[in-house]
Amino acid sequence: MNASVTGRVEDRGARPYAQGTVGVDENGAITTYTVADGDGFFMIGERLCIENALLLDTFNHSRDIYPGQVLRLTQDADVPNVPFFKPPDVSEGFLQIPYQQAIVDMRKAANAGDVARMQRIWFDTLEPMFPVQADADAISALVQAGDISVLRQMFA
Repeated sequence: MNASVTGRVEDRGARPYAQGTVGVDENGAITTYTVADGDGFFMIGERLCIENALLLDTFNHSRDIYPGQVLRLTQDADVPNVPFFKPPDVSEGFLQIPYQQAIVDMRKAANAGDVARMQRIWFDTLEPMFPVQADADAISALVQAGDISVLRQMFA
C-alpha cells in the first residue's frame, strides 16, 4: 500500500493554472507544491513533469484542490499510503462513498493536527472497512501511535 511519484520532479516554471510555489528538501529536490488560486491538476502536472497528474489527487486524498493546500510529491516508503478510492481487495458492492468521506474527514483532521479526531474516525469508521487484517493492523498501529507527521503523510 505505497504510492509514489516516480522519476525526477522538475519545475518547468509557473504558467497559467499552475502559479503555486514548490517546496524543496535539504538536497534541493522538489517535495511539495503549494496550490495557488486558479491552479488545476493537469497544469500542475505539466509544470512539474508529472505524466499522470490525476495521481496527485489520489496521492493527496483529495478530489479537489484549493489555494494554500500543500500537495505532497514524495512519501516515506516505510509509511503506508492509505488509498483514497477504496481499500485493497474489497469485494464487489463495497460502499465507496462512505469510505471516501471518511478519508476526506481524516485529511481535514490531519491538516488541523487533530490526532484524537483521526483516531476516532479510523477506529470507528475506516478500520472495519479494510478486508485485509494485516493492512488494517499496520495502519491502526500508526494511527494509535499518533505521530502527526506520519498521519499527515498517510491521510493529508
